Amino acid sequence: MFHFRSSPVRRRFLRNRFGFTIVELLVVIAIVSILIALVLPAVQQAREASRRLSCNNKLRQLSLALHNYASLHGVLPPGSQVVDFNIPPGYSKSFGWTVAILPFVEQSQIFEKFDFNLDCQIHQRDLTKQNLNAFMCPSDPLAGVPIDWKPPQGPHPVFGAYFEGGWGTSNYFGISGISGLQPMFTVNDCERFDKLTGRSSVHAGLFFGNSSVRFADVTDGLSNTFMLAERGVVDQWGKWGGAGDISRCPFGILDVVMPGVLGPLGGGGIRPRRNASNDRVCLWSWHDGGCHYAIADGSVRFVSYSIDHELQSMLSTRDHGEVPGEW
Repeated sequence: MFHFRSSPVRRRFLRNRFGFTIVELLVVIAIVSILIALVLPAVQQAREASRRLSCNNKLRQLSLALHNYASLHGVLPPGSQVVDFNIPPGYSKSFGWTVAILPFVEQSQIFEKFDFNLDCQIHQRDLTKQNLNAFMCPSDPLAGVPIDWKPPQGPHPVFGAYFEGGWGTSNYFGISGISGLQPMFTVNDCERFDKLTGRSSVHAGLFFGNSSVRFADVTDGLSNTFMLAERGVVDQWGKWGGAGDISRCPFGILDVVMPGVLGPLGGGGIRPRRNASNDRVCLWSWHDGGCHYAIADGSVRFVSYSIDHELQSMLSTRDHGEVPGEW
């Protein structure tokens, strides 16, 4: 039997043919890293563009649901359907417009389980703890993360287990008017406040406590009136079945309704997220440059953070007679 030995020249050839030097390996790694760095932003931008389009479409579906509700009932649903919680049985009911339109967003099976003689949150946690895709912006990292309050020690004397938390989230709010957060002690205080101002402000929009606005009431023009807007989920606020702040006007504020702006002197309205406590009273999104609004005519527009505050105020009322012009 013959044994063939590789010559030194052949062994060097094989090493050069099949091996990498350390320098070559580092060059390859550097090139791959550069390619990933170049491609990754484009991939992220494409994903955000898809999420932004999805958010836009969700607002369109909610807008269509509201129009279908109004066609059937003659009015838009109340921003928050409430009773005086200072008298027995001691709870507010607090069913938001989000509950009212469930049959129109393919959620009839949940809607039919609600008992409207009880409270939306206290007694029906098994329903309101669910996250519903129709109300969640896909760009918001907190959408779908259960919302919890910082509860007091023990059950609340009036609201019982309300403060236990664990609610499903919503990024979409009905526009209530051009004022909010005025102190409230009964459900009638907001109406009294409006009368004192001489012209509706708290209830100047399309959705507020026990509202029943018709599209015919929108005399400023459907194309000139905000209907819904988006806001990121914030600590303790943004429950699709929530009561909102139970001691402030308008009822349902911070959970299911939001003022277009907070009063004539500024505040509120649309502005970028600042990771601050007042993020809860402003409209903002995880999209770059602004957020989506559903208009009363059924359209959806992406509104820039640079929009004029006075123009926001005009677009947040239904019958104040302003003519905003092109926007």
